[in-house]
Amino acid sequence: MSSNSESTHSRRTWVLVGLGAVAALTLASWSATSTMASTHAANCEPGMGCELGTTPSTASLLSTEGFPARWNCGTWPAPLGWLHIVSDAVIWLAYTMIPFLLAAVVRKRRDVPFSGLILLFVAFIVACGIGHALDATMFWWPAYRLLGLSKAFTALVSIGTVIALYKVTPLILSLQGPERLREEVRLRTAELQQAKERAEAASNAKDVFLANMSHELRTPMHGVMSFADFGKQRASDADREKLEHYFDRIGQSGAQMLSIVDELLDCAAMASGDFLVVPARVDATALVGSVVDDFESLLSQQAMDLEFAGADPVLATIDSKRVRQVVRNLISNAVKYSPEGTTILVAIESDEAAFRVSVEDQGIGIPEAELDSVFERFAMSSRKSGAGGTGLGLAISRQIVEAHRGRIWAENRSGQSGTRVVFEIPLQPASAPEPATASVMTEAPHMPAASHGEPR
Repeated sequence: MSSNSESTHSRRTWVLVGLGAVAALTLASWSATSTMASTHAANCEPGMGCELGTTPSTASLLSTEGFPARWNCGTWPAPLGWLHIVSDAVIWLAYTMIPFLLAAVVRKRRDVPFSGLILLFVAFIVACGIGHALDATMFWWPAYRLLGLSKAFTALVSIGTVIALYKVTPLILSLQGPERLREEVRLRTAELQQAKERAEAASNAKDVFLANMSHELRTPMHGVMSFADFGKQRASDADREKLEHYFDRIGQSGAQMLSIVDELLDCAAMASGDFLVVPARVDATALVGSVVDDFESLLSQQAMDLEFAGADPVLATIDSKRVRQVVRNLISNAVKYSPEGTTILVAIESDEAAFRVSVEDQGIGIPEAELDSVFERFAMSSRKSGAGGTGLGLAISRQIVEAHRGRIWAENRSGQSGTRVVFEIPLQPASAPEPATASVMTEAPHMPAASHGEPR
């Protein structure tokens, strides 16, 4: 809208300038013609053959008094004279048609740039055409005063056109050529295609997520309802140990559902920007070790070994609850994707700037092309294991690590089956507030459910 208004304002400005110039030039020509005619008449004596008549009036611009027809000036061969006449006539005809075409373009295409400059060219071409037409008539009708006024107007419009063209030349030079425009269209088309593919991939991922989510929620809910029904039916005759088993299974299923709900809440908080990290000074080695201890009972039931490599304390300013969640997610993934009888290795190491935690399993691994995409929301590895999951665990882990100014990545074990997932967090984030001292053990340990964890 602003460009249209600016274009309209520019056209109006140039029209007003042109009208003002014509008026000024007309008055100047009238004054000059009057002065010259008066002076000539005063100096002319009867019989000298220089009488020009009376002082010019309104009709004097069209008067031919004092000027012979061009045919009578010198010796004009007919072919030469008609060559001038026909050439001027053809030029006038062309100059008359061109402005109509340009004006039609400006009128029908309001978005054409430099429309004010085009209108100036229209005025310039019209003035030139009138000059050629008058030149052709000079052979019979020597209205040289009118011809002079026409040339003066043409000169004025020419100067205005040159000035306007000089001002817009940088803009014209900055316009992209056809090849550049085609390249720009090609790049934009490719970007749109990529955006379309990403949107389709996200839509497909959400469809898979909803299908997985319905299964993930239905399974523990079925367990809750089934064992609650068993307990109700056998409450009167079942022994205490059996009833405790039912309650344990109900508790495990409830914990599994709570874990899924927590993932969804974390995902929503991250999407809305409400995800907070509260750093405190803790021993990262003790924190990771406490999570490893939480998994001992689970791994003993599944005939897996869990080794922890880390002894020296590593003091870091981190949110212990969130980092614990990351470690738990990675170990849960390793447990789900590892066969029985294998070993999961958890290690922590540090240098002067950061600490790194790695979780290495001997499972099915991740395709090389998916090592980055598994950290996206709703992403699941294409290698099916039947482990299930929501597809949010690694995405949440990445958000937590990046909130600590760290990074997380996955890599397959060279020459062996299995995957190694590593995250690195600075010991002291540059923008971290002055932390309060906290102990790792002040947070109540969270025992993972026996049949759930975070998927790859």
